[in-house]
Amino acid sequence: MPYSKADFDTAKQNTFKEAVVEAAAGSVIKTDVTLSNIVDSGVSSRRAGSVNFDISVKTYSKALAGTIASALTEENLNTILTAKGLEKTTIVSAASVTEISSLSTSVTSTGSVTSTATSSCLVSMSVATLVSFLTFPAI
Repeated sequence: MPYSKADFDTAKQNTFKEAVVEAAAGSVIKTDVTLSNIVDSGVSSRRAGSVNFDISVKTYSKALAGTIASALTEENLNTILTAKGLEKTTIVSAASVTEISSLSTSVTSTGSVTSTATSSCLVSMSVATLVSFLTFPAI
């Protein structure tokens, strides 16, 4: 059963996030996984709905992000998704790694200024549910 945006509810989204965590060999937790830009796509009268969305996985190491990006293959993810009762997906854009740096500054009660630099990485990719074509009898 392919999904529409309405069908891809919170429970299915949480299960999908769990599949991503499992594909990442448990090196991240579900709250590190974000699904965004969830949209219906490819809907017509001759086929069932499908949904496209982006996946982001936040990590604190560029090496770990690279390992996760390598593990998030269509085959690996689909094996886990089907074992969890979800439909297979098609990877629209392969996983990529982006390093994010930030600098925070604070002032202590004595007036000293401290700065802290932090760095994290984001693994990003886009997927689409597979679309099942409906067949109609010939007239």
